[in-house]
Amino acid sequence: MANARYVFLDGIRGVAALLVLTRHTDAFWNFEIYRAYLAVDLFFVLSGFVIASAYDRRLRDGMLSVGGFMLVRLIRLYPIFLLSLVLAVFAWCASDKPAPMFGGSLWLAATMTALFLPTPPHRDAILFPLNGPYWSLFFELVANLGYALFHRVLSTRVLLGVLLVSAAVMARMALRMGTLDAGFSFTETSLLLGVSRAVFGIAFGVLLFRSSGALSKIARHTGSPWLAFAAVSAVMLSPAMGHLNAIVDLAAVCVLFPLAVLSMSRDTATRFDHTLLALGAASYPIYVLHAPLGELVLHLLPGAIPAFAPYSGITFVALLMPLAVLLERRVDIPLRRWLSSRLTRRSTLQST
Repeated sequence: MANARYVFLDGIRGVAALLVLTRHTDAFWNFEIYRAYLAVDLFFVLSGFVIASAYDRRLRDGMLSVGGFMLVRLIRLYPIFLLSLVLAVFAWCASDKPAPMFGGSLWLAATMTALFLPTPPHRDAILFPLNGPYWSLFFELVANLGYALFHRVLSTRVLLGVLLVSAAVMARMALRMGTLDAGFSFTETSLLLGVSRAVFGIAFGVLLFRSSGALSKIARHTGSPWLAFAAVSAVMLSPAMGHLNAIVDLAAVCVLFPLAVLSMSRDTATRFDHTLLALGAASYPIYVLHAPLGELVLHLLPGAIPAFAPYSGITFVALLMPLAVLLERRVDIPLRRWLSSRLTRRSTLQST
């Protein structure tokens, strides 16, 4: 199973990235997809599952050190991340109302961001003012480091304990705020939600992969992977539900998403394989590029973008999708292989 290509997981990751895009390019759409923030929780579960698929055995057998694992993870993220950071700096400089920076220093913020570190607290208290979505990458790397450091003791029992503790923290913070839509700012509640969302999702993904054989009967009884695909999409597209928002969020993250990932991890051929794989290839570039590119386009066409919404949003996605796939296949993968051949013992980089 470690060598499987999870086409449905690729596809739902692409859909989730597009939903995140709508949240940060609202001027292009003239409407809001309220629960799109749950895409991040789905990303965490997917990340844990696929990372365990790629590296669990190598870490267990001592073929990969903690430092080597983190280097591989940074190589996986960095080429497109660096491109998005350059665009984010240009977008900040071009903006009429740029996000406030700590000490007013763009270059301090850019330097810290380049190291995957949050900018020190400032007026708006956003972890990554140059490109908001970076917050989830930061917490993912923190959880990745914990996974590698404690890999030898992460038995099923320990993972269940991690899930219970992180779920309790996540539930308490979500019920206090009335939503899971936090993690991107320096407030205590937001930081606790960011950490707990990342730890819970990645730990659950690791546990699902390790238990996939034992849970295969359950997976077969969850119905078609398309049903899971549709259910996850429907929840992320669902509207606000008032005082029930936190309950809906927690049910989706703690129950639906893990079951859906288990169902969609089955090696099932479909006539839409190429489309699903293209969505997966585009997902990470879309996630880190959409906000700065959207800001730059809005700066160039400040009147036309809102005037033609949502058609401006549809056009933006139609142009960004092939660009993202092209960057993934022609720039990102070759660069990662080149970096891996020089910075790690292996000459190829196993894609995650």
